Amino acid sequence: MREAIDACYLSLTLESITESVLEGLAHKTPSVKAETALFLTRCFCKCNPEDLPKKLLKVYVEALLKNIGDPDASVRDSSSEALGTALKVVGEKAMAPFIGTIDDDLKKAKITDYCKNAVITAPRRKAAPAAPAKTEAPPAKAADAKNVKKPVARPTAAKAPAKAAAEVKKPPSEPDDDDTPAITPETPSEQAPRRTVVKAGKAAPAAKGKAAVVEDSGPNIIVQPNAKKQRANDEKLLKTLKWSFQTPTKEFIQQLQDQMMGKDAPCFSSNLLAWFFSADFKNQIKAIQALQEDLNVKREPTIAVIDLILKWFSLRFFDSNPQVLAKGLEYLQLLFAKLSEDPVYQLTDGEVNCFVPYLLLKIGDPKDTVKVGIKNIVQQLCSLTAPTKIYAFLADGMKSKNAKQRSECIDLATWVMETYGMEACVPSPEVAIKLVSQQIGDRDANVRNAALNYLLFAFGLIGDKVLTFTKALDEKDRSMLMERLKRAPKKAAPEVVPQPKPHATVRPNPKASIAVRPTQQEDAPQAVDIPDSASDSGASTTSKGSKGTAEATVAPRAIKGEQQQQTISRPATVTIRRTAPTLIPISEADLNAALGEVPIPKRSQSMAAASSSGMTSVFAGLLSNSPGATLQALKKIDDLVSKSVVDPTVSRNLSELYRHLSEVLRKLYTSSMPNYATNFQHIAACYGHVLHILRVLFENPRHADQTNALILSDLIHNLISTILDRRMEAMTGGADIVQTANVITLRIVDNANRTQIVCASVCLLRQLLGSGQMTDKFLDLVIKCVWRCVRKMPDTVLQLQIDPVLLEIHLFLKQFPASHWPTAADDTPFRTVKTILYTLCRMYGSDVLNHLTLVEDPENSELLSFLKRVVKSVDRNGGPGGDRERQQNGETLATNGNAKKHADNLSNIINRLGSSDQEAVQQVRALATTNQ
Repeated sequence: MREAIDACYLSLTLESITESVLEGLAHKTPSVKAETALFLTRCFCKCNPEDLPKKLLKVYVEALLKNIGDPDASVRDSSSEALGTALKVVGEKAMAPFIGTIDDDLKKAKITDYCKNAVITAPRRKAAPAAPAKTEAPPAKAADAKNVKKPVARPTAAKAPAKAAAEVKKPPSEPDDDDTPAITPETPSEQAPRRTVVKAGKAAPAAKGKAAVVEDSGPNIIVQPNAKKQRANDEKLLKTLKWSFQTPTKEFIQQLQDQMMGKDAPCFSSNLLAWFFSADFKNQIKAIQALQEDLNVKREPTIAVIDLILKWFSLRFFDSNPQVLAKGLEYLQLLFAKLSEDPVYQLTDGEVNCFVPYLLLKIGDPKDTVKVGIKNIVQQLCSLTAPTKIYAFLADGMKSKNAKQRSECIDLATWVMETYGMEACVPSPEVAIKLVSQQIGDRDANVRNAALNYLLFAFGLIGDKVLTFTKALDEKDRSMLMERLKRAPKKAAPEVVPQPKPHATVRPNPKASIAVRPTQQEDAPQAVDIPDSASDSGASTTSKGSKGTAEATVAPRAIKGEQQQQTISRPATVTIRRTAPTLIPISEADLNAALGEVPIPKRSQSMAAASSSGMTSVFAGLLSNSPGATLQALKKIDDLVSKSVVDPTVSRNLSELYRHLSEVLRKLYTSSMPNYATNFQHIAACYGHVLHILRVLFENPRHADQTNALILSDLIHNLISTILDRRMEAMTGGADIVQTANVITLRIVDNANRTQIVCASVCLLRQLLGSGQMTDKFLDLVIKCVWRCVRKMPDTVLQLQIDPVLLEIHLFLKQFPASHWPTAADDTPFRTVKTILYTLCRMYGSDVLNHLTLVEDPENSELLSFLKRVVKSVDRNGGPGGDRERQQNGETLATNGNAKKHADNLSNIINRLGSSDQEAVQQVRALATTNQ
């Protein structure tokens, strides 16, 4: 085995085997760790110092240092030998930072001994010849220098030698007194290369050994193919530091600078690199402006380096310069707006993880412009990545020590829950609600109010489950929650935007007035005149005394939706005092004469025809062969259904809309998914719109009711096909699409018309069995949908029409009779259908036999004979619900297994009675007593 693995290493490099070796060094078996360390020792013996760069050496040495303290002696010895060999290869200077961390002198001595005894078999590489260009191209004479065109040297982003970096020192910039310096590398070698400007007609003052450079007039962003993918792979394989820190250190800043400079060529112009890592905030603003100019022209170059840009902005969140922060937030909002344009760019996990946690650090900033900008960015990010990922970061922000950050994170989590439903609350709604409920007892009032508002919205979505999840609250916090829920409306509809009512023109009453209690921003109360009809506008009044005065507390309606984050204001407490109006007597005849006939406006046929033709064109776009037309039609429908009240043109065509959405899902699965590698952005955008439309429509029972079994069957079939599509695992954003499709399928099964969804499930089951092309997993998911419908039958007995259900079961038994199943591989579908019939008989009893009106020739149907047997069994057990009633009274039902057991016991006792066994007689008496 050792010879085989050594032979494999001859065609590999240390970088390519890093992940496998690290897994072996961290294995739980001591022998595996020891052999891995010995294999690493043999690899080091074949290496030169050039083969072990600092980053790669650090990865291996850190893993080996953990094993030198292992309880197993063989692991300790082999790890020490590998460290000693590495010390022999790279020298003491390179290994000093790692060896210096060892406190035990015996371990150091052992590593040193192995270093002395190590034998390096790799030949030393010869040094490259020194600058042959100098000998081949001697300097030209002064007389000929004017006629020779000198090449213009473009400054590269490669690292300068340490000696040259020490010679060329950049004078530090002087920031303003009210600004703090940005995070920049401290040593001269870590700074970005300066640019020398050569004016026309003058020679550039070139440093020794360096070519003269001119100002770069090329693009600010230089696209390097596959560079972003390589950076992500390097971080995944631990070749680079993972972008995660409490405060940025020199190592992270230097790594970002190295990545911007690139391995072969820079990703940014030298001007932009110098501005990025300048200590002067004015240069950083120049860098942001340059990025903004490039973004306005074309977004593709920015997407190629978006990971580096987001990392650089994450460092800026640790600065305190307000100008850089304001300019950066402005650019980020523009950036995410551009990414949301067609085709939508979906952020990767690495891009989200390196940016969002540090963005939320600034959400507790006291400046309103900063808070509003960050909230807008978070809302934009929810459309570029899964909302569940954003919610997870918000949940982490709720644990911050900063009270302002906690309250703002809870407010944003409330917005995510309100917009995307409880499914976005990860890891589960129960865990999310428990985490927020812990903030009710916080000392900060804003945190308490934010937590109570969150629970109030959750109560509107899932009802009493909120009280179940918050049982662990103490008495004081629970009383606060109950008080807030009592004051809330019985049915919270968080997504409904209140429509402003037209103001009526009335004559003001000078005796009425409003006394407003001042808020924190006001210094004195204000008095405002109010008409007598003010109580009709939504204020709740309580009359006091015989004079008819009234007092009430009026809270202005909160603005819901996306504009809520920009116009956040605290409601003022308003006290209304007015005199009750005096009614003037009037007869009915005078009233009718004064009112006259009020014409009722009617909707013109032209308007109806126009709206109908508009939806026809939108539906035609859905079925178009052009991907762009399909996406535009989905966007338009999404906008119509996302309003507070679904547009009437959509409500009148819901059945057609469901059918077309199902067809779009089928086209995406059959036509678009084969090209997911190059077209994943368009596919993800289409899936996102379709699933969001279905989620909104099936949340409303009135909209979920307007469909039929055939459409529901096709819809569930296409959704399950999406869930089981293995190509989603390889596509960017595919896991989120699968998760959302799963949630939408369950929502359809739960909220659709009960009769139609049961018929659709049985019809889909029959079609799948008849086609013979379904997989076991597909059939299993369909059966789960049927069982979910069956469990809800007793609770929805008033909504269920059993005639169509019995017709579908009749068609199923006609195509797959009972004689078919003994030879079938699995009879689960047949047992599932029998369970539906048994449940119906338990619910309706013998009345179920009167609902075979839709079945042709029921006398010759296998369904009728089965129903009669089940009804007879139910009647024998006491009619519908008889078993359940006896179980509630403490009685137990004997199963078939228990009955057989009693029969065997009785048979044995009878045999013993024939032999005059007195003990058998006593057993018969006891059996008769217990089983009367």
